[in-house]
Amino acid sequence: MDDTLVSPPQDVFLRIFRLSRSITLLFSINGIIIDASDGALLLLGCQREELLGSYLSILPDALPIENAIKSVAETRETAVVAVQLPNGEVLLELSMISLDLPQGGYILATQTSHTPSMVATEVGMEKLAGEPNASQHRWQFALEGTQVGVWEWNIQNSEVYFSPRWKEILGYSDNELMNSIEQWQQRIHPDDYARVMKAHEPAFMEPDRLYRSEYRLQHRDGSYRWISSQGKVMSWTGDKKPLRMIGTHADITERRVLEEQQEHLVRILEATTDSVNIATPDGHMTFWNSHGRAMVGVSPEEDVTTISFDSFHPPESLKTLNTIAIPFAIANGIWQGENIIINRQGKLTPVTQVIIAHRDNHGNLEYLSSIMRDISPQKKVEEALRNSEQRLWRLLESTPLGVVIINTDGIIEWVNPAMCRKVDYPYESLIGNSLTKFLPEESRRTWHQWFRQFGSTPKKRSIKEWMLVRQNGEIFLAEMVSTIFTDTSGQWRMVTYVTDITKRKRYEEELLRSLRQQEELNELKSTFVQMVSHEFRTPLAGIMGSAELLKKYLERLSPERRTEHLETILGGVQRMVFMMEEILSLGAIDSGRTSFNPTCVDLKSMCRNLQAQLHNVFPGERIRIKFDDIPTFAMLDESLLHHILTNLLSNSLKYSPVTSPVYFSVFGSDSGLCFGVTDFGQGITESDLEHLFEAFFRGSNASNIQGTGIGMMIVKRCLDLHGGTIHIESTLNRGSTFTVTIPQNTKSITEEDSHEPNSTDRR
Repeated sequence: MDDTLVSPPQDVFLRIFRLSRSITLLFSINGIIIDASDGALLLLGCQREELLGSYLSILPDALPIENAIKSVAETRETAVVAVQLPNGEVLLELSMISLDLPQGGYILATQTSHTPSMVATEVGMEKLAGEPNASQHRWQFALEGTQVGVWEWNIQNSEVYFSPRWKEILGYSDNELMNSIEQWQQRIHPDDYARVMKAHEPAFMEPDRLYRSEYRLQHRDGSYRWISSQGKVMSWTGDKKPLRMIGTHADITERRVLEEQQEHLVRILEATTDSVNIATPDGHMTFWNSHGRAMVGVSPEEDVTTISFDSFHPPESLKTLNTIAIPFAIANGIWQGENIIINRQGKLTPVTQVIIAHRDNHGNLEYLSSIMRDISPQKKVEEALRNSEQRLWRLLESTPLGVVIINTDGIIEWVNPAMCRKVDYPYESLIGNSLTKFLPEESRRTWHQWFRQFGSTPKKRSIKEWMLVRQNGEIFLAEMVSTIFTDTSGQWRMVTYVTDITKRKRYEEELLRSLRQQEELNELKSTFVQMVSHEFRTPLAGIMGSAELLKKYLERLSPERRTEHLETILGGVQRMVFMMEEILSLGAIDSGRTSFNPTCVDLKSMCRNLQAQLHNVFPGERIRIKFDDIPTFAMLDESLLHHILTNLLSNSLKYSPVTSPVYFSVFGSDSGLCFGVTDFGQGITESDLEHLFEAFFRGSNASNIQGTGIGMMIVKRCLDLHGGTIHIESTLNRGSTFTVTIPQNTKSITEEDSHEPNSTDRR
């Protein structure tokens, strides 16, 4: 074991040192008193300021201590000296220790019940071994008066003597523990036995060699106590074998615990990645941990007491340290803030710094400690965040999107210039107001309900359309994309991005309308193809059949059969011509090529010609014409009127029994010239009446009857060009009556006017 104790940093050592209630003194190697424990000050009856810096002469019976200090300083061997103090004689153990102070080596004097190597001097040992019983008892009494136990060991026959104090240290009275080597062997910690036995060997070999050892013995309560044991062989056999050894036995558990605590503190200070340094009140640095040294470029070998801590602070930082930080710490116990240090290469490092003022039990300032942490990475992150934040704000300021930040109370905290332009309000009139400032009054309650719900649900994003009102009262449609974020205080905010979508919605509606029209057109084309292929197939089949029969059997057919087949061919051709005229008429009307051109029309002649044409298509002469007080001539568009009447009459003929008549009447009324068509056919259902004028619509009860489904639409378009109306009365399975009214004072309608939608044609 090294005779020089290695101590922790001075601040830790002195703090524990001064709290000791036993007599403890710290000397320089020149005999100057450096410090004293509270217990020593109490016993000597003086203040610390009176004792520190004085020489040994201030102590009573100083000569023995002076001699012992010189001996320890020269030999570095521990010594025990008896000192006469006001309350009696005590034994002090003197040992060399090393502290992190300018002088380096120091002498620690401690009362033997608290020292790391408590042993009597060699002179005392010899007297204990060789003097008569009275003298021996006096020395033994003196030793045990200092709480040190005494043991004597006959090495040759293993007999041993333990003094009452020796046993008391382990919790036993004198008569409770036998004087035998086995008692010691049973109580020593198993991990220490071999080491302790080996420590005796040098003393067994050399007559003047002292035995020293520290180990653990088990106390009566089961715990282990640290023991400091020292001894010396006092007598030898004739063949120079050790015969009798006498020694001391002292409890150093308290000191070992303190040492372990000190070592633990040292390990903590050295393990931390922060810089930790300690300085005296006058600014002399006494300790700096390895990480702190590395932070500024001080090598582990350099003596910190020769380094000025001020040299590692740039001027402004040093000013903060000396004028603000240290005075504040001395006045209030602690200061913490940010500072800057500079290393030996000139590199600046931002740090967080904590300065603590440490005081003794009497309130006197003992030393200052400083803890610094490198916050360069944090500063880089903060700088990056600031730059990012600045870029974000610049982006929000320049974006064409309106941006609004709203707090939890629904109050606007910030808007960008684009938002101000969108609602035509200045920035100052928006901040501090609710978003409802530019919402229509009927939407404000809905907004408040939505805002509370959105802020209280886990959903963090919403896309909604709202009508907003500009300052001038103009309303526009806005798409508002809202998200929730939480600030550093834990309060949530809503940021909303606003886009005016009024034009976009109009374009979308126009596009949808165009798409619907295109879909309708495609559907019409498809239906038209199907209709044409179906409707043309039947007459073509009849024409082809009759033509083939005439070709093959013309000579064999009777005149009546020939006429019948020719009429079939003629009827099929006329029907196809009729359908083609309908299709061409519809195309002309839809493309705008049809205009309203009234001429002077002979009504009766036109109606009879129409009757004759339809009798050729629908045999049986079923049309009954009636004229009731009508003018001979009328200003009408004969082509359009022909389409109207042809479709009405042909429908009545198709959808009524072949033997049933169709009544065609022409008469005048207050509204104009009227044309009525009445049949006794299958009629039209109420649900079909709503769709009667739609392209390619066929009644639900007309699926087995040929037809294109465009006749009634042609009727409606031609009537619109005339400015006329149509009235329908129909009873299912009993017939229908169609009444068309055309104003007699009808004026010419331009092509552009004819295509404007009206109440009866919205397609």
